[in-house]
Amino acid sequence: MTDLRTALARAAGDGAADRYDVEADLARGRRALRRQRTARGAGTLVLVTAAAGVVRVAAPDADPPRAAAPSPSPVPSVVSPSAGVTTPPPATRLPRVRLVAYTGRQPSGYQVAYLPDGWEVQGADPFAMTIADKDDPDRHPASFEGKLVVMLRSSSDTGRPVGKAIPVGKGTGYLNRQEDTAVLTYRDERGHWVQVQVPPVLGWSDAEIAKFGAGVVVTRNAQPGVG
Repeated sequence: MTDLRTALARAAGDGAADRYDVEADLARGRRALRRQRTARGAGTLVLVTAAAGVVRVAAPDADPPRAAAPSPSPVPSVVSPSAGVTTPPPATRLPRVRLVAYTGRQPSGYQVAYLPDGWEVQGADPFAMTIADKDDPDRHPASFEGKLVVMLRSSSDTGRPVGKAIPVGKGTGYLNRQEDTAVLTYRDERGHWVQVQVPPVLGWSDAEIAKFGAGVVVTRNAQPGVG
């Protein structure tokens, strides 16, 4: 009976033994899989190392390519044909309006010997004489912007005028150049302190401003402003 039970048990199989065998098989399978992965990883590492070695042998001193630096923009220049030296271009200058003799009607208060070519006397009173381009759309003689103006120095101004000393006629004048205008202040032969406002559009040199000032005649009708 015992042998029969044993035989039947062996034929039917023991559940505990089956579970043990299955778990053991799974453990063995996991270990085998890990060994496979480890072996593959080692092989891959060897291949990568070998490939890196080939690169080093093929180009041991090669540097990675570098992007070329952008070329700076060229600076306009003028080349001297004789010396072959490159110099910066000359600064742009305003065209000069030449002085011409004035033979027209002289208004009361101030008289002038010269006018800028193409300009005219817009108007005058005892306080100022206004000279402007014939094509100037501003026709009001009391508007001085961009115009050549002759007047007496304000009676409230005393002391030495501001500016660089330059000869005017037989005396000395003082020229004060600003960005928007130049003002010449000088004392004429009759003792009047005269001021001439010169717009930069005329492009006059110091000598041309002095020449115009020397040709100004102040009459007895002229009066200085105040302030």
